[in-house]
Amino acid sequence: MDMSFRVMSFNIRVATAAHVDGLDSWKYRAELNVRTILKHRPEIISFQELQDEQWNDYERLMPQYHRLKGRPYNNYPAGYAYPAIFWRPECFTCIEQGAFWVSETPEEHSLGWDATSVRSAAWARLKCPAAWPVKTLLVVNTHLDNDGAEARLRGAQLVALRIADVKTQSDGVILTGDFNDDPGSPAHRLLLDDGYSDACTDVKHGEEKDGGYTFHKFLGEHVDEPGKGRIDWIMYLRRNLRATQYTRVLDCEQHRYPSDHFPIIATFESA
Repeated sequence: MDMSFRVMSFNIRVATAAHVDGLDSWKYRAELNVRTILKHRPEIISFQELQDEQWNDYERLMPQYHRLKGRPYNNYPAGYAYPAIFWRPECFTCIEQGAFWVSETPEEHSLGWDATSVRSAAWARLKCPAAWPVKTLLVVNTHLDNDGAEARLRGAQLVALRIADVKTQSDGVILTGDFNDDPGSPAHRLLLDDGYSDACTDVKHGEEKDGGYTFHKFLGEHVDEPGKGRIDWIMYLRRNLRATQYTRVLDCEQHRYPSDHFPIIATFESA
């Protein structure tokens, strides 16, 4: 039995930005987005910026996945997005889940520190197939603030503390998200110091500019902008997992992209 599994992290760009995105708005790329996901067949998907319209489209177009939606983030109900986690039920069963806001008051819809947008995180404990050495996976998904440097650092710290509170000895731990920061940033270093490994750097060992940038503004590989970086990460605890592959998914059709971020995929095996 194959004991490897693929985790995709994907910021899909909100559906409510049609007035800005034009031909890149969700209604024109929803089916391309789904085709991209299904082509790569991840067993687990973490979505950022998922909104109700997109949730409904995924229900219609990807019924083979089970899913959960976290707590709403952003500042106004009309613009709420969710951190969501999808999984293939033939591989995993969700046995516990939770969510919180990334702020000093994590049980309330609230701004944290110097953030300009409300942020949140969601987690799922997934039961693995009986033959696997890893019995359960704790998958955690978040989206940290794009403006507040302190909010990103304190947010990463809060997420790590919450994971420490809920993880069990049988859990493999995977942390995904749009961290709005580059490798080497204070938030990234904090997670490394807390025992997390970065799937990209574990596999790539510094090649391809440390895995390549992930935010591309619907321009794909044609972005030419100082400071662009790899702001989407798949982190994990090495205690019982090992990252064996990492892919930045560059798929497009006729110069159209499924999002303004490249999805990323890490393949894991039991360690």
